[in-house]
Order: sequence, then structure tokens, then C-alpha cells
Amino acid sequence: MGKRGVGFYWKLAFTNLKGNRRVYLPYLLSSVGIIMMFYSINALGQGIDQGALYGGTTVASMMGLGVFVIGLFAVLFLFYTNSFIIKRRKKELGLYNILGMEKRHIANLLFRETLITAVVSLVLGMGLGILFSKAMFWALGLVLGMAVPIAFLIPWSAVT
Repeated sequence: MGKRGVGFYWKLAFTNLKGNRRVYLPYLLSSVGIIMMFYSINALGQGIDQGALYGGTTVASMMGLGVFVIGLFAVLFLFYTNSFIIKRRKKELGLYNILGMEKRHIANLLFRETLITAVVSLVLGMGLGILFSKAMFWALGLVLGMAVPIAFLIPWSAVT
């Protein structure tokens, strides 16, 4: 397959995402929200100075539990919504098959669509998560009654 074939799949993937935006937009927004929450809770748990804060170890372990719960919810959500989207697009994918696209080409197209939505979700989710975590650091300081208990930072382990 030449350069034209590769560019064709990217164009078709973008066109499909635009055409199915009524299905993909809520999926994209909720994915961004989940990534934002996952990052914020993870960064908050790692930003706690456990030695300087009374109960810091407990707070950090609760944040770790929150990260686990949000991660589990995210995995279940992604599998459920992906199967929902594929079921909604069954006729469209069948039409591609009738028009001569092989299963591997359809899989290639779906992979590109998934890659686009994943990149957009990650970029927006991480960007908003970094902004939102600043507010969460401030709110935790208010709840714990400390002026500056937690320094705002961007932990790379939370980003990864």
C-alpha cells in the first residue's frame, strides 16, 4: 500500500469521526473527564508530604484507593462504550465490507479512529487535569486546615 492508501485511511477516520459526532462527542467528553479525574486524584495522592502532614499516610493511601477505583471504572466504561459504538456502526462497517474493504482494512480504520480519540482525550484530559489539580490542592489545604500543606507540582508518574 502506497502513501495514498495510508492518507486515505486517515481522511476516512476523520470523516467517520465527524459524521458520527453525535455518538463520539459524549464518549470523548466523558473520556476527558475520566482522564482529568484520574490524573488529579493521582497527582494529589503523590503530592502529599506524608511526614509533614498529620494523617498524611492515610490521606495518601485513600487517594491511592481512589486512583484504583477510577481506573477500574475507566476500564469498564471504555469497554462498554466501545462495544456500544461498534454496535451502532454495524451497518456502516457492513457497507464498507460490501464495497470491497477487507476486514483488515476495516480494523486498520477502526484503529486509526481509536488512536485519534485516544490522543485527543489524553491531551485534553491531561491539560484540564493539571489545571483542575491546582484547585484540588487548594481545596485539600482548606479541608485539612493548613495554609500550604501541599505544594503544587506535576508528578511525572501521575502523567504516565
